[in-house]
Amino acid sequence: MPAKKEPSEENKRIARRVADAFGGKAEVVEYLHDTLPLVTHLLYSKDRPHKGVTSYSTLGLSDYPMLDDDKSEYPTRLEIVGVSSNKVRHYPNIIAGAAFCIMRTKRLCYPGAVMRDYVKEYYPKTKLPHLYFTSPFLREDSLKTVRLKTKEVSWLLVLPIAESECRYLLRESDEALEDRFEEEEIDIYDLSRKPVV
Repeated sequence: MPAKKEPSEENKRIARRVADAFGGKAEVVEYLHDTLPLVTHLLYSKDRPHKGVTSYSTLGLSDYPMLDDDKSEYPTRLEIVGVSSNKVRHYPNIIAGAAFCIMRTKRLCYPGAVMRDYVKEYYPKTKLPHLYFTSPFLREDSLKTVRLKTKEVSWLLVLPIAESECRYLLRESDEALEDRFEEEEIDIYDLSRKPVV
C-alpha cells in the first residue's frame, strides 16, 4: 500500500480550480489500485452541472508523465474529467481505472484517443464498453491548460462509447464521431443510451 502523503501545493491549486469549475459542494475520495502501490484521488460534485448527475475529476494523475511515440516525455500532463448519472454507482471506479492505466503504462491520451473495455470491466453487459477522450466542452472556459511551476496540466473529458462508434472513429475521424453525437443530441450522462452508428 502506498504511503500516505500530503498533496503538493500544485495539486491543491488543481483541486481548487476543478472545484471552482464544478461548483456546488466538492468532496475528494481516495482510490487505491488493487495490486500495485498506486493511488489516485477523485474530486466530485454531486448534482453538477445539473440535478441528477455528478461531475468527477482526477487529482494527482498529472504527477505522472505520458510518453510520446518516440518514448520521450509529452510536455503536458493530464487530469481526467467525467460526468454521469448519479445512478451509475461505479463511474468513479471507471475513471480511477483509466487513471491507473496512464500511471502504469505512461500511455499518451489526447482528444480522439480510446481506452477499450474500461466501462465493461464494471458493467459487463453495457452497450458502451469503451472510454473516448475529448476536450472538456462542458467546462472549456474554466478547465483550460494551466502552467504550474513543475508541470503543465490539461484536462480531458471521457465519454463511454459503443464498439460501433469506436470503429466509426477509426474509419472516419474524431471530428466525424463528435458531429454524429451533436446531430443525435446524445445524453452523455446516460450509460444506456443507443449508439449513434
